[in-house]
Amino acid sequence: MTEAAALKREVCDAIDAMSPSLLGVSHAIHARPELAFHEHEAARILTAALDAAELPVTRGAFGLPTAYASAFGERGPEVAILSEYDALPGIGHACGHNIIATTGLGASLALAKLGAKLPGRVRYLGTPAEEMGGGKELMAQQGAFNGVDAAMMVHPAGVDLVTMPCICVSEVSVTYHGRSAHASAMPHMGLNALDALISAYQSIAQLRQHIKPTERIHGIIRKGGDAPNIVPDETSGLFYVRAANAEDLAPLKKRVQACFEAGALATGCTADIKWAKADYLDLKTSMPIADAYEANARSLGRDFFPLSKMPSGSSGSTDMGNVSHRVPSIHPMIACAPPHVVIHNPEFAKWAASDLGDKACIDGAKSLAMTAIDYMTDGAICVSKRKGPGDLFEARTPGAKAEGSRGATSIGQLPAKPKPVSAPAPNRLQRFDPPQGEGGRMNSRLAASRQLWRLHAGAISFPALWHRVFLHLYGRKKRTRLRVPEQERTKRPHEMPCRQRNARDDRPQRRRDRLLPEMPRRLARPRRTRQDHRARGPGRASRFRAAARRAPRR
Repeated sequence: MTEAAALKREVCDAIDAMSPSLLGVSHAIHARPELAFHEHEAARILTAALDAAELPVTRGAFGLPTAYASAFGERGPEVAILSEYDALPGIGHACGHNIIATTGLGASLALAKLGAKLPGRVRYLGTPAEEMGGGKELMAQQGAFNGVDAAMMVHPAGVDLVTMPCICVSEVSVTYHGRSAHASAMPHMGLNALDALISAYQSIAQLRQHIKPTERIHGIIRKGGDAPNIVPDETSGLFYVRAANAEDLAPLKKRVQACFEAGALATGCTADIKWAKADYLDLKTSMPIADAYEANARSLGRDFFPLSKMPSGSSGSTDMGNVSHRVPSIHPMIACAPPHVVIHNPEFAKWAASDLGDKACIDGAKSLAMTAIDYMTDGAICVSKRKGPGDLFEARTPGAKAEGSRGATSIGQLPAKPKPVSAPAPNRLQRFDPPQGEGGRMNSRLAASRQLWRLHAGAISFPALWHRVFLHLYGRKKRTRLRVPEQERTKRPHEMPCRQRNARDDRPQRRRDRLLPEMPRRLARPRRTRQDHRARGPGRASRFRAAARRAPRR
């Protein structure tokens, strides 16, 4: 048995021995759900467990009253293990944060029992306000992850996943201020703040028809008024704006801001629009660490659902994404409920304290502890370059500082992305041309595709494209004049065929006749010449005008 395998066996035995107390912590947090930034009882229970294990603990860490931190270990790479413990309003722990708190606590206590045999350092962080407020981002701005080599946590779900599909989200609250009045006697004296909020809500609903499939906008009305016979003078709402990445989120936020401003402008009210201090970023999973977690969880009998079979668009958001932009991170999912039970549902809250939820607490703590040991002992996990879903964090050697990373940036700022070396920009047509076929020659389908790409890029007009299509279908005919036989040159114009008349008049053939030589004679008939009209005599209109001139005046 290798050293790492022996350490894994030791931490698993320690977690089994602590399982009654760990499950007691989970049930205690589940029985008293607390909202973001108000998790005082949950923080007290978790820090009391650290005190009982004689581990150093800092309460109110990194500027948040309900946050805490504990660090131990003397040498080697430092791994951050995270716990969440806030609940949802109205439905309690329907996201299973009591399980997240217990898995982080159990893994940290088990690693601490290794003592001097621990091959690295551990920083155990209690991170409040995940559901709203961005607690991890606020802690990161105060240096909570400075010097950390990797971060990990596990989230409950209906299935086991190696990572959680996550997108960016920004929280915004809006408050409209109007003027109260009697809704029946003097409605003209009031300014309806509810109308302003409803107008903004309808504008956002219409905006949802014209956003990308990876973008989401949803919100609620928090306050709509006090009585039907009072014109509401103050209303408020809360909205979430989501996008696949920060680049797509920024312009979408401007469009939502315009909807809020339009509601105020339409009703004469004033709008107080407040965006959250920090946006939740997309999750960048370190796949080498995630693979180690999957292997450890499978050794406990866990079966993982393949990411390729996940329904498209089933993405959430977490402030762990902000951590993953700073250090290599994982955020796997562990099953604590049947697959048909989804998170943020009252039924899921029941499963979070069930026997299946208790098993997830123990298995999750063991998987995290074993993965931390793998990271501390296996350098190949950190230097592996294997790509995973999305843009992954750059892997590096344990304990080494990444250039331009945490040590090179100020607190609260994300490391600047290196500018890619780009090739010379192609011209307007080359940029939108599809690749040619073998030998540099394009077949008809590829040629048509090329012309359509040029039309899409604005490099060719639609009439010009139509002209080229006809040339491709009917071919190009050389402009030549028709030779008239010698015996036919003495004939009068009306006795000659149309094409010979054009040749005698030394007139070029019509453009349509050149492009479509095989069209019927009726469609390809050339325009009549002056000699044609003279030979046929005056037309109907001319005869009518001549008769009118000869008629006597009255």
